[in-house]
Amino acid sequence: MNWIDYRKKLGIGFENEEKAQYLSNRLSVLLDIVSDSNLENEESICRKYFIDVYEKPQRYYTWNEVKKSIEKETESCAMLSKAIALANCFYLFNNATAGYYIESYIKQALDDLDFLYEIIRDDDGFFVFPKGAKELDEAIVSIPFEWLQKYPPARHAMSQALVEYSRSNNYSNVADLFRKALETFFQCFFKSNKSLENLKSDYGQFMKERGIPKELSNSLETVLQMYTTFINNYAKHADKTKKECLEFIMYQTGNIIRFVISLSQNNDL
Repeated sequence: MNWIDYRKKLGIGFENEEKAQYLSNRLSVLLDIVSDSNLENEESICRKYFIDVYEKPQRYYTWNEVKKSIEKETESCAMLSKAIALANCFYLFNNATAGYYIESYIKQALDDLDFLYEIIRDDDGFFVFPKGAKELDEAIVSIPFEWLQKYPPARHAMSQALVEYSRSNNYSNVADLFRKALETFFQCFFKSNKSLENLKSDYGQFMKERGIPKELSNSLETVLQMYTTFINNYAKHADKTKKECLEFIMYQTGNIIRFVISLSQNNDL
């Protein structure tokens, strides 16, 4: 996963100039620490950084060029994006210690500065997407995403949806990516290649087997029907999804995944 172009219109909280200056200072300290550790001598990392950030052809780049690339930025979104790109380059070239240190440093800086973000890791590194309600983000986005490690295709599909949620203007495409993530999870969980719509009966039977009361299971099936109908009418077969709907779709995706996995882990219901 390459660096992410964080945009102000996502409402991440980068509009505060004082915070931007603080973040710049923190990242300058980080870059000095990397320099003092002699990690900048890894030529392949410097080259990969410029390929990811600028899509420049492969050639030798110096650490000083990487450092200037990050320090010249005045907007927090660009600083953060480039710092993330650097961490992911270290991960890619098997320097997990350095990558983890940079990742942890960035996370702590964002915590200290109270930026509205969420850090998510996938097989290619890590990325950040804008926070909504803290309790919901953790319970039905971050935690289900971690649980999906048992279902690699679904986790990959979910990570794609979350990345595009962070950076894309094509809201219908993002909504359909969440549908794809849920469909992939259902296919993995129920061991079936059927479409999401055709897996509703499996979902209903699963709840019945777990002893979920009919009144509640019927309601939950209705939620899934609403979800699939909306995606079909406004995203999959038409480009009519509004930005304001995406958070709801993301939360519903995570909520259904969390519910199914929770039921599978609790056989006492």
